Amino acid sequence: MPVSPQQNSGGSELAHPSSLLPNHGYGPFPRPNDIRRREHLQRYHPIVAGSLVESWLESPEPVHNFPQTPKRREISFLRPNDIRRINHVQGHHPVVPKAPPQRAKTSPLKLQHGTLIGNSKTSPWLIQWKLNHESKSGGWIVQHIQANFTGAGNFDYWEAWQVPAHSRSTKTLIVFGYDDMFRGLTGSHIHSSARFYDGLQLPGSFTVHPAGFPAGVLRATTVDPHLPLKHATAADNRNWTSP
Repeated sequence: MPVSPQQNSGGSELAHPSSLLPNHGYGPFPRPNDIRRREHLQRYHPIVAGSLVESWLESPEPVHNFPQTPKRREISFLRPNDIRRINHVQGHHPVVPKAPPQRAKTSPLKLQHGTLIGNSKTSPWLIQWKLNHESKSGGWIVQHIQANFTGAGNFDYWEAWQVPAHSRSTKTLIVFGYDDMFRGLTGSHIHSSARFYDGLQLPGSFTVHPAGFPAGVLRATTVDPHLPLKHATAADNRNWTSP
């Protein structure tokens, strides 16, 4: 018949077979949780099961203190798949690189004109040229003029303004305080189309013409220069009629 541990704790009675097991503080029988831990180690850590499990179970240290040891906790809870994942990360991803900071994209160059005096229906009409942001290499603004001046006749030519490197404005603006002026007798009409050519080396055909030519002090040519549009801005078009 079964006999309780208290009945086997002393006297001259024959010892129960269970008393031959290691006498832990919690009694001679392993608890269910201890059995589950041993099965876990034997299943997932067969290498350490033979040495660690037995020494653990035979140790006088209470079993419930086992998880408090960091090294043993690591061994008892890491599964093979976990170890493979750690090795993979350490072998193939030792340092997770940070994404490089993204630079703000610079918008394409755009040529604009701003009115200083008058408008498209007054005489004179003074404007200034301005880029939406600096040109690193500089270049030239080239404007195609098709004009009919009352009392002077028709003109068809190209005129140019230089824009220095790292600038948004022309050299002409610095000297004269304006870039372009439309002026003429009543009925005079001008159609203009201007572009900024980034990095352009102005062709030698552009020269300063004699006094009386509508381009004034600007370099100009009456021959179509056929400038490439690869690094040119969109056209800034204007129409003017003298009142």
